[in-house]
Amino acid sequence: MPAELLRSLFTCLALTLALELGAAWLLGVRRGRDFLLLLLVNVLTNPPLVLTLDLYYFAHGMPPWYLIAVLEAAAVVVEALLLHRRLTYSRIPPLLLSFLLNATSFLGGLLL
Repeated sequence: MPAELLRSLFTCLALTLALELGAAWLLGVRRGRDFLLLLLVNVLTNPPLVLTLDLYYFAHGMPPWYLIAVLEAAAVVVEALLLHRRLTYSRIPPLLLSFLLNATSFLGGLLL
C-alpha cells in the first residue's frame, strides 16, 4: 500500500500542476513569480487532500461525494488565502481564481 499511495500522490500532484498551471496561463497569469506561487500552493494543499481520499478509499471504498466536496472546498479556501497576499495577478480575485483552477483539475481528473 505505501507504494500505491506514493504513486497516487505523485500522479495526482503532477496532473493537478499541469492542469492548473495550464488553466492559469489561459486565464492570463504570465509572471513567473505567480506561477511559482501557484505551484507551491498546490504542493501544500494537494497531497493532504489526495492522501485523505486515498486512505478513505483503501479503508472503506469510494469516498462519499460530500467528503470530496468538503475537502475540495477547504483546498479552494486555503489556496485563496495563501494567494491573497502574494499573487500579483489581479484580473480575477484569488477566491474565484482558486475555484476555477481547482474545478479545472478536478474535472480533468474525472475525465482521465
